[in-house]
Order: sequence, then C-alpha cells, then structure tokens
Amino acid sequence: MGLTSLIFSCDERAIKILGLLLSELDIKTEHVGTLAQAKVCLARQKYDGVFAECEAEDGAALLRSVRKSKHNLRSIVFALSATELKMNAAFELGAHFVLQKPLAVEKVKRTLKAAHGLMMREQRSHYRHPTSTKVTLKTATGKTMSAWLKDLSQSGAMIDSDLPLRKDQPISLRFMLPETQITVEVEGKTTWSDPTGRTGVRFETLSESSQKQLLEWVIARSMDVEKPPATSIMAAAAVAEITASTEAPEMMDLEVEVIEPDDDVRIRKTLRGEHHAPVKLLAFEHGRPVIVSGKCANLNEAGMAAELEEDLMLDGPVLLQVEMARGMAPLVIHAEFRQKDGHRYGFEFVSVSAEAQQILRQTVESLPVEE
Repeated sequence: MGLTSLIFSCDERAIKILGLLLSELDIKTEHVGTLAQAKVCLARQKYDGVFAECEAEDGAALLRSVRKSKHNLRSIVFALSATELKMNAAFELGAHFVLQKPLAVEKVKRTLKAAHGLMMREQRSHYRHPTSTKVTLKTATGKTMSAWLKDLSQSGAMIDSDLPLRKDQPISLRFMLPETQITVEVEGKTTWSDPTGRTGVRFETLSESSQKQLLEWVIARSMDVEKPPATSIMAAAAVAEITASTEAPEMMDLEVEVIEPDDDVRIRKTLRGEHHAPVKLLAFEHGRPVIVSGKCANLNEAGMAAELEEDLMLDGPVLLQVEMARGMAPLVIHAEFRQKDGHRYGFEFVSVSAEAQQILRQTVESLPVEE
C-alpha cells in the first residue's frame, strides 16, 4: 500500500533531487525518458504522483493524458516548468502543483509535503482493503439476500453475491466491520458487475457515526504507510551536494489539502496563484471588533493567504476585503481562519455566492502559479 510516483524528464538534476526528496517521504519512484515508455507505465499500473516537463510537447501531452488514464485518473500531477506558468495554463494541463526549474530544494520539499497529504488521503479513500465478511444486501424492490464483502475502502466495496446485480442498481448494505463489533449500514449504487456475482459498490449515504467508524477503521489499517518517515541522513547529504548549499531556508507556506470528487474542482482548490494585493480584515478578538490591513500573498478559488500588519489571536469567521484584477471592484467575502505562521494567515472562503465565485475565477486564472 506504499506510495509510488512516475517521473518523465531528461533533466538529470531534477530527477536526482525529486528522487531523493520523494525517498525521504517513503514514496517510490520510477523514471522514464520517452513519452512511449510513460504511456506504457500509466496503462500498466496506478501511480500516486506523476511528474513531467510541461515545456516539451511530449510532457504536456503526458500531463493531459493522465486525466484520461483508467488507472491514474485520481493521481496527483506535477508540472515541471522552466518558465513562469499562469494559473489558466496549469488548469489546462491538469496540474495540481507546479515546480519551477531549476528546482529549489526547500520549495520542492514543502510542495511535496503538501502533496504527500493529498496522496495519502486519496489512497486511504480508494485503496481497497482485502476482507472476507458476511454482508446483508437489500435491493430497492425490498429483496434481501446474503453476500460476502471481499474488499472495503472509505468510499466503496466489492461484494460477491449468489445472484448477479445490474450496473447502477441502488442497494443497501449491512455488515460488521472486520475484526470489530461495529455494525455499518450504508446505501450505495453498483458501479460494475460480472456474471459470477462479483459487484463493485460506491457508497452514497452513510450515517455520521458509520462514516466516522469506517474512516477510523481504514486509517487504522493504513498506519503502516502513514507513520512519519525518518529523514535519511544520506539523502539529505546528497541533496546538499547537488544544490551546493546555494539556497537559504524559507518560511513555511500555507497549503490547502482538499480532495474533491470532481477533479477540475480539486485542481482549482489545490493550485495557488501569486496575488500581491491590499487586504482588509474584520474580525472579533476577545469579543471586540478589530479591522486590520495587510497584503494578500496567494489566492485560489477556495481561500487565500495574507500577511497582516498586526499579530491577531483569531478563532472563527472573518470578513475579508480583497483587491481583485485591475478594473474590478474589491471583493468582500466571508472566510474561516485556518492557519498561522508568524504574520502570515491562511483563510478558507465560506458561503461564496455565484457572482463572487465568477470574480474569483476570472482573477485567479490570470495569476502566475505560486510554487
């Protein structure tokens, strides 16, 4: 259940740096040098991360093809770029992250750290844990039958029943989580079936308690790959040798880790654009209203990071006024405080109107991608 990644590049320095930093996160890597080799790999197996040069036509073609891949539709995609890339170009490529070349180790480290969280959550959601547990199945017509749960994930399962089921058939399942005394009831829909009675089921409705218990069960069985990897001294030394100690450590960035069913939405909520514009914040600190000025650092359709002029103890909702693209009126939007690093604050937008969403999209698409 370990993480794996595919690197398509002919840049030896980039390949070495990525290989060493990914190994520190216990992510295995495969390297290919041609588009044909990369397509064979994508057709053969699933990769949690895919890296490719986006200036070369072959690299751009590969990045676009990932979204059409049977096994890698949900892979986290990294575009390696030697030139400044605009957000709309990154969206078009299907990239979740952009790594600027020549690679800066500290920047790549924190990008990979954020991506690692996305990969783990994606794997936990879709990895099927083998099992053999009896399940009670009920169809929409009220017919009840017994079946066997053959594998289980946070979002679905495979069952084996005596009678074949139709594709897209609504069903209800009731089973006991393996190795526990916890009963789970879920409504779902069949996504595929074969003549032998094997059927794939996508979960659609779970009670809050069942959802929590299933998530805890999945996490407990994922601990072998979720434990913090030990940093390799040899790997760190090798990276230092490659970069010749030319880079100074930078402040930690604010990352957004969001998994969305729609991949276009997921990409738009992962990529961040550089947006250095004035910001005003209205919040309540210890019960009193405060207004603080600052400057936006990065922006996407889900939230933003800003450098504020005062140190605040925020907890809860705020109101933000952000300057948008030239010619547009400032956007006033509700947000929740999420993260703080010094005077840098991270916010997630809430209750965004359709009009505000359109303004955000128009502004974000023209911004340069922030690493």
